[in-house]
Amino acid sequence: MISKILANAGSYGLFVELTPEKPKKPANIKIFSGQESFSQMSNVVEHHGRWYFPPIASLITAGGRLLLTMLEKCVTDAGGSYLFCDTDSLCIVASRRTTLVACPGGAYKLNGQDAVKALSWEKVRSIADRFATLNPYDPDAVPGSILKIEDVNFDSAKNQRQLYGYVISAKRYAIYLRNGNHLSIVDPKAHGLGYLYPPKNWASDEDDWTYEAWDWLLRKALALPPRKPSWLSLPAMMRVVLSTPHVLQRLNRSTRPYNFLFCPLIDTVSGYPAGIDPNHFTLLTSFTKQRKQWIRAKCVNVFDGKVYRLALRQSRKLDKVIPQTVGYVLRLYLRHSESKSLAPDGSPCSAETRGRLQRASIVSGESHYVGKETDRRWEQGEDLSLVSFSPVEYSPVGKTSVADQPLLDEMAKHPLRGLIRKTGLSQHTLEAIRRGQSVRSRTLAVLKQALSNP
Repeated sequence: MISKILANAGSYGLFVELTPEKPKKPANIKIFSGQESFSQMSNVVEHHGRWYFPPIASLITAGGRLLLTMLEKCVTDAGGSYLFCDTDSLCIVASRRTTLVACPGGAYKLNGQDAVKALSWEKVRSIADRFATLNPYDPDAVPGSILKIEDVNFDSAKNQRQLYGYVISAKRYAIYLRNGNHLSIVDPKAHGLGYLYPPKNWASDEDDWTYEAWDWLLRKALALPPRKPSWLSLPAMMRVVLSTPHVLQRLNRSTRPYNFLFCPLIDTVSGYPAGIDPNHFTLLTSFTKQRKQWIRAKCVNVFDGKVYRLALRQSRKLDKVIPQTVGYVLRLYLRHSESKSLAPDGSPCSAETRGRLQRASIVSGESHYVGKETDRRWEQGEDLSLVSFSPVEYSPVGKTSVADQPLLDEMAKHPLRGLIRKTGLSQHTLEAIRRGQSVRSRTLAVLKQALSNP
């Protein structure tokens, strides 16, 4: 929707700009959230930008949601449905002529089965035309609606064609053409895959590995003859940038700052060597485009500097690291459940859920205040902090508190002198916390922040 795009591109980022900074010592900051405000010691300080003004930013996002809701209302009033929606688009179920499509949870019946109505292409165009009055441009210079029927709907001769779609969950979908057993991927989405380094070289968009990945996924899902990519057994690698000083020290300066490295994804079931704590085990290895060398990579654990080898099978000594393969990631990708909606019967979605989903009702419970930075690993990589991301969390607390058991367990993993260096707290204070004595809540906040950082 053009008006939303204009607002986002021209101003939205300015009104929510926050730059996180880690000071040398924990700082006493003031947290504001709605009607709540309180002070807290924090290892992260978020500096607002020059034009920071969230009320305007919230109106921009609310305006985008309003436009999307208006479009959804037009479609449902016509008896139609949609395959998926994004923040500025709606994929309407449509065909050349109005027809019914079998779908669990649909409001119609087709041969005794639930079905949804596919609106005609003409009806979809008429809905788009209704939004012409919201066009922010000079109608003489740029006529038409703010809603665009995407070019992907038309072939090279500008004739509209019938497309098909397969949706796993929000932002995880592909648009394709089908003729019998032949599939042609038109628009594959890489959300949830973009953090992986491509397992094959490609020279054009059509040669992108995600086209092959979605062809393989769709053939599995639609029970069609498989076409297995040659790269399924390669280790799943995430490319990261070396930007953390203590990690550079662990690598014995065998690479330069801001160079690219690989972080192999580890099989969470049986991939760790014997006696390893998964919470303190993140491997880095040299970056190379020679895919055949990945499985033989020599890796360094950033927490202790020890060297490990990758392997597809565990050794008798249980000293190897078993990485996730690209095929393993794709199989899990296909079974990703939707968390934002309910199944057709109103139950939570699972990997087996199929059909037209229902809206989920949200009941507000306890509030948790977090910083602006969120986990972007599933959209993009290249930042080592995203591998073991944990958001900055703020909480209003009383004047004194006692450490809970998880915090005491985490303290037990570190020698006393190490805790003193890591937290900046005195020996007397740390010993009091270990004995279960009450200390200032701000002191516990400093301790938690320090122990959450590798």
